[in-house]
Amino acid sequence: MNENTDWWSNTKAIVGVDPDILYRDLREESGIYYYQRQMEIAPTEAFEYAIMNFGHANDLEGYLKGEKAWMAYHKKNMSKTGLKAWGVGTKFLPVNANQTTNVMTWNAFATKAAAMKVLANDIDGLGDWPQTNLNEIMPDGWETIVLGQILSATSPAQ
Repeated sequence: MNENTDWWSNTKAIVGVDPDILYRDLREESGIYYYQRQMEIAPTEAFEYAIMNFGHANDLEGYLKGEKAWMAYHKKNMSKTGLKAWGVGTKFLPVNANQTTNVMTWNAFATKAAAMKVLANDIDGLGDWPQTNLNEIMPDGWETIVLGQILSATSPAQ
């Protein structure tokens, strides 16, 4: 993270409020987490909505092996699901010890309707889901699922 270019770190200059004051309650209530990207399907085109799934894997190596099977499934079905990007991350910096999730995935879509169809499992012709042991590795499944609209984004300087 480069604090010189991240708008959330420059709120003092932008809106006149120090970031520590502006985000204190958010950090104290929910925590701030950092995830390392482990694998991804790079964006095929612009997207505006993302589904983020957060869970706890009791075996990270086994979890990543299972997600490789899902990566192939998602690549194969992108045109049917409307998926524009996908990825997997593992948490490496837990700031809030009360939060036990250690893995996440993201699924990106151009439209909210496409994301909602995936959330509702309302798409025909996708074929069988990959055979993995993720039910054993993540016995509680996804603990939190968030659908968000991307209002702005940054990318590394080229």
